[in-house]
Amino acid sequence: MPPLTSKPDAASQASLCRRVRMDKAGRLVMPSDVRKALNLDGEQELLIFLEDGRVRLQTIDEGLSRVREIAKRKRKRRVSMVDEFIVERRAESLRD
Repeated sequence: MPPLTSKPDAASQASLCRRVRMDKAGRLVMPSDVRKALNLDGEQELLIFLEDGRVRLQTIDEGLSRVREIAKRKRKRRVSMVDEFIVERRAESLRD
């Protein structure tokens, strides 16, 4: 696979796949072209999600942007986020 440019297009990012090795402590090294594509310069915290047996990483900034977008849509619908949060937490506690 050819190396990524500093500003890859969406198609390049969508098809980006690299093989990495996990050490005994569970650490992975993110290849430099992936870090460049995501604008990561090191020592940053990331969010990690397990979805349908897949691991997904997300930057904190991207996570905050998604939360803000969800909140913006809910405000437009005039949904009480507090009430919705309480309902979600109660449902989670019943599943546990």
